[in-house]
Amino acid sequence: MEASLRSLDLYLQYPAGAVVKTRELRDVGCGMYLTYYTVVNDEIWASTSASNLVFALGELEPNETFDPPNFFDEQPIMERLLPSLPPGVVEHTPAVVGQLLRSVGLLSEKYWDDSIETIDKRVTKLRPFERRTATSSSVDFSPTFRLSDPAEFVTRSATHITEFINTIEKQFPNHHHIARVGGMDSQLLLLAPKVTDNWHVFSAEPNYPIVKDFVEENDISVQNVFRHDNQNEETDADLKRKLICSDLRTDPRHLRWYPTLEQLVDRFDGKVIFWCGTEGDTIYSYHADYQAKEGTAYFDLHQSRAANWQSVTHQVTKNYTGAAALSPYHSEEIWSELYRHYDPNMIDKGTDLRYELGEELAGRSVTWPTSNPGPAPYTYDIVVDPRELYTEYIHGVLNGEHSQLITENRGECLTL
Repeated sequence: MEASLRSLDLYLQYPAGAVVKTRELRDVGCGMYLTYYTVVNDEIWASTSASNLVFALGELEPNETFDPPNFFDEQPIMERLLPSLPPGVVEHTPAVVGQLLRSVGLLSEKYWDDSIETIDKRVTKLRPFERRTATSSSVDFSPTFRLSDPAEFVTRSATHITEFINTIEKQFPNHHHIARVGGMDSQLLLLAPKVTDNWHVFSAEPNYPIVKDFVEENDISVQNVFRHDNQNEETDADLKRKLICSDLRTDPRHLRWYPTLEQLVDRFDGKVIFWCGTEGDTIYSYHADYQAKEGTAYFDLHQSRAANWQSVTHQVTKNYTGAAALSPYHSEEIWSELYRHYDPNMIDKGTDLRYELGEELAGRSVTWPTSNPGPAPYTYDIVVDPRELYTEYIHGVLNGEHSQLITENRGECLTL
């Protein structure tokens, strides 16, 4: 029994899907390390998997209001075209354009699930910065907007990013660190000084050659630059497993490469930590949906859209591969000591502090790519109802028909 458990430690210190009992549960990364919990007497039971909490409770109490979409319905036409648009087009498109496209059915209404509900009435998603006990709940985040000097913000950011990466390196000295690199947000973390040489890069087409050039031109020391062709390698069983690992919280077409990522974890005997550049652009550059918000609305978007959409990548990485996926922009300290004081008004249209941040991290000038095409979402030719699949899996485990999927042995037990 833990006295207090942080969401970050659930990902770093425990196996995938472990049910950890604690007196107090705290989110410390703006919801990015997605955590589920249930209250049992005077205890909090927490896990990276909602279904594993149901198994620990021994039965399913169906939540009829939990109604995820069928992700395999036809995508609206503009959504299918998004990956092929030139870099920066989406970020600099006025919000009213997106609203218009959604109103006529050319874009989905939303990409993320903003509910805290799950398949079971008793199991709930921990909210960003929520502190939960058996008898109380509070959200511990109060923005001050005091920090409006870009130079100070860049300097302090570089310090926090480097300290977080180095702390994790020292905490796990025998682990291999694999940076999942596509665009600038993830390129930045490669520039931070390291204390171990156990670093690698993973990148998918069409970004792979761009990322490889970035590593070579900036003389960044890594052991390997792993390539993925972005062709869908998943079997039907892999897809079903991925859906279950996500607890149906997001569109699986945007969750890619997991069989290969799992192979990399196995290659290093399970001693892997992945790193992602999650949401860096919405903090350090002008993002139309974020910086256009006034006051607390900016942070509300980080605690809703960002947390509910991007956190599933971290969750599925943990549940599918067994390895944690961390973001240098989502340590406890960077939010409590820096971002809490962030004034969104310091980022005007056209401002991008990531260039200065990169040079601050590297301690020298940096050669940047001129393009960031982005891998296309996967496509599937499969007829399946995700909710029905998920429910059948839960009942199958509860009835003893097959074993749990999300365990220390990861996918070895799955029979569907």
